[in-house]
Amino acid sequence: MKAKHALAALAAVTALVLATAPAAAATPGEIYQRSYELEAAGGYVPAVEALAELPAAEKKTYFFSLRRAWLLYLATDYKSSVAAYREAAARAPKAAEPLLGLSLPLMALRLWRDADKALRDALVLAPGNYAGMSRLSWVLFNLGRHAEAEQAYRATLALYPADIDMQSGLGWSLLKQGKSAEACAVFQTVVDVSPSHASAVQGLTACGREAECTTSQSPSLNCGS
Repeated sequence: MKAKHALAALAAVTALVLATAPAAAATPGEIYQRSYELEAAGGYVPAVEALAELPAAEKKTYFFSLRRAWLLYLATDYKSSVAAYREAAARAPKAAEPLLGLSLPLMALRLWRDADKALRDALVLAPGNYAGMSRLSWVLFNLGRHAEAEQAYRATLALYPADIDMQSGLGWSLLKQGKSAEACAVFQTVVDVSPSHASAVQGLTACGREAECTTSQSPSLNCGS
């Protein structure tokens, strides 16, 4: 009987120890997986915070820097995202990927000149890359360099001719240069296949207003916008 009581007591103590022992540390893969799941659920800040649990050695990798930069961008912490993307670029100097990523928070911060450089550097490494070419077109437009933007949009469309967003961007670049007839034709091409394309519809309206302004001196027309 005493032996049975001793065995029972030992089993109880063992169970108690196992129940209160700390769980095994999560592997890097499990931590990254948790961050993916949090991202998918829209929990961008918790997804960033989850990465803090990674081992110190893992935090020195390119993948960590890139993943963290992306999540910081989604969490709208743009300045921190810029720093993290620059860290990733330093860890993979021949990669276009972190430079393309870097352009996103730079554009969000309206740091157009910095975005211009990042995208040009990326395109040296990855000529013809769609993200790089399309974003550069938009950056040049926002810099007010509309002739250069026109050429950038045309270069993108040469590779991706059915991209109606790029077509609309080309139309606006033409319109900003006073090339109303060309712009109107481009906008009409977009509306013919996508009647609800907001940018192209607005472009057609702007074309019509500009055409009226060139043929009328009516003070009711808003010709200065």
